[in-house]
Amino acid sequence: MTVEFYPIVFGFIDQYLFESIPRQVLFNQQLKIIDQICLPKKSKDFSDLIPRKLKTYKFGFENELDYRRLYSTAYFAITMKKGGWDCNRHYEIISSGTMPFFDQLNKAGNYTLSLLPKSILYEAQTIPGVIRYNMSINHQLFDLNQYNILLHRL
Repeated sequence: MTVEFYPIVFGFIDQYLFESIPRQVLFNQQLKIIDQICLPKKSKDFSDLIPRKLKTYKFGFENELDYRRLYSTAYFAITMKKGGWDCNRHYEIISSGTMPFFDQLNKAGNYTLSLLPKSILYEAQTIPGVIRYNMSINHQLFDLNQYNILLHRL
């Protein structure tokens, strides 16, 4: 049996990360030590946290670790324009090792969300088996390797 592993490397505050594994890599002709983050196994298709639905936030807002853990257990997390397009929620989802699923991303405009690779986000939303209307994934159609590669490219 072959297990395919796509490590995700973050430059992030350690206290928010789950577990890191130091690894030597060659960078600019020098050996550097980086931390690879091993993400927990996904147990949900879409995160239960839904923007604008406060009842889905089942923890105190002062507990960021629980917030990130809820995101990290899902393949996708819904995000959208609220007060404006740019917000920390998108980056919190990504840094939790989850793919943001933007509602109405096509309405964001060319100069909005300019730091996010929209082409990757669009591609992830169109992976066969991903069903937005009932927030589910048909895992018989879902290409997990494609998902992991896109998540890694974010």
